[in-house]
Formats: sequence, structure tokens, C-alpha cells
Amino acid sequence: MQTEQIARWLTYFYIYCFLGWIWESCYVSVLERKLVNRGFLKGPLLPIYGSGAVCILLVTLPIRDNYWLMALVGMGAATGLEYATGAVMEALFKVRYWDYTKEFLNLSGYICLKSTLCWGAMTFLVIYGIHPLVAGVVKEMPENILETIDLVVTALAGADFATSFKAAIDFRNVLVRAEKIKEELKNIQARLDDIEQQLAEKTKETIADGATKAKETLVSGAVKTKETLVEGAVKTKETLVGGAVKTKETLVGGAVKTKDTFVNGAARTKDTLVGGAVRTKDALVGGAARTKDTLVDGAMKAKDQLWTEWQELTLGKHIRLERLRSGYSRSIRGLLRRNPDTVSKRYSESFEEMKNYIKEKEER
Repeated sequence: MQTEQIARWLTYFYIYCFLGWIWESCYVSVLERKLVNRGFLKGPLLPIYGSGAVCILLVTLPIRDNYWLMALVGMGAATGLEYATGAVMEALFKVRYWDYTKEFLNLSGYICLKSTLCWGAMTFLVIYGIHPLVAGVVKEMPENILETIDLVVTALAGADFATSFKAAIDFRNVLVRAEKIKEELKNIQARLDDIEQQLAEKTKETIADGATKAKETLVSGAVKTKETLVEGAVKTKETLVGGAVKTKETLVGGAVKTKDTFVNGAARTKDTLVGGAVRTKDALVGGAARTKDTLVDGAMKAKDQLWTEWQELTLGKHIRLERLRSGYSRSIRGLLRRNPDTVSKRYSESFEEMKNYIKEKEER
């Protein structure tokens, strides 16, 4: 007798799981304007409805004669079950398969006033409308048929639950991995920003360094020019004095020699000045060229090093993204299709990116 009672209650559970699946699938399909196989499982069962209905039937057995108390107890029991199920599933899978955050008087998004009132209405509907019909059909079934049906459905539902549970765990792992990759990408982007700043600073330093070296070259050239002019002036003075002495010593014949001396001295002075100017010019040009080569060389090497690092970081970014996207298996896409209102509060950004990526991939 006890085995028969267990078999009957298990059958009630599966029947209400199926009826709940019909209701939810029709409701969500109308909202989404397309057929949606609603629920955590792939098959036509929604355990939350089966659990809720059985919970209502059991807790209200002693108080069926008091309508209002029955409604309150059934409503409270089913609401508590919904809250516990939602909290456990989110803690385990990191996502919510239903979310009442935007609903009036919600508690952590797991339950709300509207869903609680719906459970109250369901208490009356199940106890006085649906369950008498269901119980009548189940009671008419032979025990061996009932047990066989329960055994087959339990085996199918168990296999479905195992694969769906694995898909949900994979889903969770993808979210965790996505969050880790996003953190790595943030670090990569921070490094890229740092590289850009370093390039700007190196350019600034190169310009300042070039200005300093150019100034040093010009000052050095000016000093050399001054020294050349002074040296030329001294030589001119010596030439003039020498010429004057020779003029004094030789009056007539010396006049010619003095002229030659002046001419030769002037020529040598001119050569000295021109030679000094040319050398100064060469020094300035050579210094400027070397400064330019040094700056260009240093800037190019620094730029090449930073550019190489930038390329490596960018490649690493793409590899991480592809690794993340490769984790979007069919089972994960199936979970999202069956639960279009699924959300993830903890990994909201990564979750939305995943949904958008899958949507774009399926539209291609």
C-alpha cells in the first residue's frame, strides 16, 4: 500500500510538471512570438510546477475545510519553495532562470507579490479544479502500470536532468572564464594605454633632447668661430706690424715689398678666416647630422619595441576572445533559448555579451 501511495504521488508530480510546462511554454511563446520549449530540462517537464503542486496538496491536507487558511498556507509554502529553488540555482549556476527584480514588491528577484498571488490562485485551482480529475484518473490505473510509467518517466527525466545539469555547469564555467578573460583584457588595455603614454613621453623627451644637443652644437660652433676670428685678427695685426717695420727699414725698394707683404698677409688672413668658417660650418652640419641620426635611431628602436609589445598584447586579446567563444556549446544555446528571461546579476556584462554573440551567430 505504501509503495502504491509513493507511485501515485510521483505520478502526480510528473503530471503537474507536464501541465506546468504546457502553461509556461504557451505563455512565453506568446510573449516571444515564437515557439519556446520552456524550462531547465529539454523534455516537457517543469519541476518547479510539479514540486509546487505536490507541496500545496500535502501542506493543505489538514485544513481543507478552511478556504482562506488553505489559500494562505498553500501560497506561503509554494512561495517559499520558489524562493529556495531560485536562490539555490543561482548560487550553483550563477544565473537566474526567472527574475522578478522589476516586479512590484519582489524579494531579491526570486519571488514577488504577483507570483505569490498566482500561487494562491493555483492552490484553489489545483485542489478544487484539477486535482480531483487527476486523482480520479490515477486511482483507476493498475499499480503495475503506474509503477512502470513512473519507472520509465523517472529514467527519461533523470537522463534529461543529468545532461541539463551538465549544460548548466558548463554555462557557469563559461561565465566564470568570461569574467576572468575580461579582467585579463582590462589589464591588456591598461598596458596598451601605458604604451601610448610612453610613446608620447619618448617623443617629448626626444624633442627636448634634440633641442639641447642642437644648442650645444651651436654654442660650440660660435666659440670656434670666435676663436677663428680672434686668431685671424692677431695674425692680421702681426702682418701689419711686420709690414710697417719693413716699410721703415726700406723706403723705396721696401715700398714694393711692403705692398707684397700686405697683399700676402691679407690673403693669408682671408684664407684663415674662410678656412675657420668652413670648419665651423662643417662642425655644425656634422653635429646636427649626428644628433638627428641619434634621435631618429633611439626613437625608432623605442617605437619598434613598444609596437612589438602592442602586437603581442592584441594577439593575446584575440586568442582569449576566440577561446571564450569556443565555449558556447549547443547545450548552452539550448538553455538560453528555453529560458529567454534568464539573467546573471554577478556576471551581467559577460552574460549579455554571450547572449549577443550567440544571437548574431544564429542569425548568420
